[in-house]
Amino acid sequence: LELNQVDKAYAYFSANPRLALTQETKVHLAEALEKNESYQKMRDVYMSIDDCSLRLLGAKVLISEERGDLVGTYITDLEKICPDAAEEIRRLLLEFSVSQGDSLTSLETGLGISDMAGITAVEALTLGDLFNAFSLYEDAIGFYNVALDRRRYDAALPMAECYAALGENRDAAKTFEAAKALSFSPSHRATRARVRLLSGEDFEAGALEEASFRNYSEYVRGMENLAEANEYVLYEMFLFSNRFSRASQMLRKARFLEFQGRSEEALVAYEDFLADAPFASERGEAAREAELIRNFKIKDPEAALKKFLNASTSSEKGRILFEDAKDYEGAIQFLDTVQTPLAFYYSGLAYERLYNRDGKIKHLDRARERYQNLYWQFPEDTLIEEALYRLFVTEVRDPLKKVDQAHYYLREHLEGNIKGKYADEIGFLMGYVELSRGDTAAARNGWEILYSSGDRSRYTYPALYELARLSLAQGDTSDAAVKYKLICSVASEDTLYFRAMRELALLEKGRGRGEEALELYKKMVSGLPAVPTDIWEEVLDLIFELERYSELDYFAGLIEDKEYLEDIRFYRYVAKVQCEDVGAEDIQGFLHSRPADRKDEFLYWSGVGARLAGYESLGLHQLERLSAEGRDSVLVANADFIIAQMKIQAVGDTAAMGSALETLWKLHEQNPDDTLIMAQLVTALYRAGKFAQADSLWYRLDLRSGGDQSPLLLEKVAHLLTEGRTEEADSVLDELSDVRSLWMNDQFVYYKGLSAARQGLEDEAVQTLKGLVSNFPGSEFRGQAYMKLGVLYHLQEEYDSASRYYRLVLEYPDLRNDALLNMAKMEKTRSQFDKALEYFELLAQEATSSEDRGRWYLEMGVTSYHAAGYYRSISYLERSIVFLERALPLVTEQRPYLLYSTGRTYAAFLDDEHLERAVSVFLQCHEEYPQNQWGLECWFQAGVGYTELGRPEDAKVIFKAIINARGPDDAFGIRAQEALDKLE
Repeated sequence: LELNQVDKAYAYFSANPRLALTQETKVHLAEALEKNESYQKMRDVYMSIDDCSLRLLGAKVLISEERGDLVGTYITDLEKICPDAAEEIRRLLLEFSVSQGDSLTSLETGLGISDMAGITAVEALTLGDLFNAFSLYEDAIGFYNVALDRRRYDAALPMAECYAALGENRDAAKTFEAAKALSFSPSHRATRARVRLLSGEDFEAGALEEASFRNYSEYVRGMENLAEANEYVLYEMFLFSNRFSRASQMLRKARFLEFQGRSEEALVAYEDFLADAPFASERGEAAREAELIRNFKIKDPEAALKKFLNASTSSEKGRILFEDAKDYEGAIQFLDTVQTPLAFYYSGLAYERLYNRDGKIKHLDRARERYQNLYWQFPEDTLIEEALYRLFVTEVRDPLKKVDQAHYYLREHLEGNIKGKYADEIGFLMGYVELSRGDTAAARNGWEILYSSGDRSRYTYPALYELARLSLAQGDTSDAAVKYKLICSVASEDTLYFRAMRELALLEKGRGRGEEALELYKKMVSGLPAVPTDIWEEVLDLIFELERYSELDYFAGLIEDKEYLEDIRFYRYVAKVQCEDVGAEDIQGFLHSRPADRKDEFLYWSGVGARLAGYESLGLHQLERLSAEGRDSVLVANADFIIAQMKIQAVGDTAAMGSALETLWKLHEQNPDDTLIMAQLVTALYRAGKFAQADSLWYRLDLRSGGDQSPLLLEKVAHLLTEGRTEEADSVLDELSDVRSLWMNDQFVYYKGLSAARQGLEDEAVQTLKGLVSNFPGSEFRGQAYMKLGVLYHLQEEYDSASRYYRLVLEYPDLRNDALLNMAKMEKTRSQFDKALEYFELLAQEATSSEDRGRWYLEMGVTSYHAAGYYRSISYLERSIVFLERALPLVTEQRPYLLYSTGRTYAAFLDDEHLERAVSVFLQCHEEYPQNQWGLECWFQAGVGYTELGRPEDAKVIFKAIINARGPDDAFGIRAQEALDKLE
């Protein structure tokens, strides 16, 4: 250190774990390693210091240098020794993760906390902030609640914001009240005002000005509540400043302008709505409201008065009151006193407009009567055509739907007179009359005549549109498509144009021409100021059906609606998941793009995406929440299926397998014909060893499925081989051998080789496994095949071949340790102790726990002892002692074996001091685990240790106790008797 040879100093430190260095020297070494940015080595030095405050200092250095990945081992090591320091480190690590913004690893760490009672208020608040930052509001609320229970009242505001983000407005309002003593920011005040408004409670109007609504449905509810509260200033502000582009929003503006008495502006707004909202269900109601404004509110009283004073007859005065003053009751009083064509006509119009306003049938009857009087009394008058047209409209409009009467009247009295400007309209409307009477042929004939006439009118293409609908109703999709295409190619961009285009898009999609349908939707969206929700959903479904994800960017450039833009941002990440091209950054963006009104889709796709990106626990958490809280039955079923698949992969977990089987049976009952579910259920049943049920279901699956289901039987083979039932496994494989396609299945070939090896057919096994390696270069069983080949050659004492295959296994992380251990044992067998030590050294270096590292140093010590390297053996055994003693407080399930290994390590020194310690450890193990295999072995080894120490009487006491406890015929009793006989 004084020469600044830091690496060499660390090498001495790591090679001599029992070296008595002062605390100051260790701190000096750690600081030097920090300067060299050797943070893992620095951590190991700090972990050797007993002072908890210095260990905490080391953790802070790692966190500040953004090496949180090295802190996990630090915390585990400290939990038993310095729990307070471990808790502080965990808190610092979480706070650092949150301060960095995005940390999926920390998120998974938070998800792993199952015991809420064991976390502090600070940790709960930090975790709440972490989950809140990732839009996992449900989880954040849980942690904030824990923080509040521990009197961290500053958790109330973010918890209220989480409730508001979820749309749980009453809970949000209640939580804001709990936090009312705190100082609200403008953002908090705005959110509080919004949730109180939506909950129907009193709200702070000034604060609401800065609020924004999560989605359109929430906006509509807020506007309705503002109207009920007579908050029209705020109503107008949100009406004209919102970021939602919907047809109903256009109608709301028109109605509000009319409410304020701004009739001219309202009429313009109504006309815009009728022009730009072709699919709105309120079109008829809006047209009526616009007509009422036009007929009752738009007038010039002064001009009307001047004309009225100059009029000389009652007919003229009535017409002026009708046209200029819009005083229909007054007009009727003049017009009904005289019997002239003008009086009859305007009186009928006046009654019609009163009917439009009041909806009283008597007004409609009076209008019909006045038109009939005009027709009967003045058949040659120039107003006859107008009267006939109005009479037809009156008959069609009759709410009692007297279509037969209307049809008879029109045929008998009016048909010969329909020759003027209203001929096309009446002919067009007559088609609806015929349809209402059930005469489709007459309706079609009338519309075809209207369309085929040489003159083009504004009813030509509407007639063609209705003909297309009739063709579609009769199943003639080709004829309907031709007619719709003609309308889309020649008609102007009006209501008819967009309706025909949508019908054509749906028709093309149904005919399997999705690309053409998408192009039509693009034209629709580009031409519509406000896109209806159902059309938007159709667009999204089609984009994902065709996998044309780039079109999302195209629509993003057209759409201005806030909610739709959020959908696009969200579905861009969904598209990445669909393409299985998703990484950590994508998952972070996914979580931050949570749409306000798509909880189920968010949970499903973020769960699937997290799994693809390698964040299994996060993915499982999202899918389990969807399974518990979801409303979309399809997505919930998909989530349950994936969860079951994950549980099936948990080898040896019977509880998980039982849960998976329960879920799959439920899904199978809901969808008995779904072969994918059946296949997964068969797999699970075979893995659980329930062969009778699995075989029965497999036969049903094989009958229903068009594909070969033989590979599923390999799961049965795998279970039989795992249980050591080799003959049964081989019987199944023999039955499958006739399925030629299975010889192209790497799993089948691997099991054939494994089965042959289990039966002692070593040559056949070698040839089969070699065939797997050469014929299936991308097989997932390749590493296992290499391993089995190495073992087979090892057993045949063909060590060079075994070594070659073991070395190939080293590339497979899951099998690497087993291969290194087998190579070490093989070299020991060949008395190549130096090579064996090299492999044990690699195992020790790559070990992730003190327990494993101690075990490998123990093996190295024993190997060195056999190689007559006694001093080197002592060095390895001393290191083994250090690591094993460090692991003891942390180990539970393997503790008996670890105590045994520690005692054997002490005993290997063969000096009195170490033998005394060995006996002490052996007796401790037996005292803690008197019936355990290793506890009994330690009991016997304690007797052996007393013998080596020259204390035969103590040894005899132990051996006699073993015989009395286990009996003379027990294996331990027999060994104890033999040892006792030698002593005596």
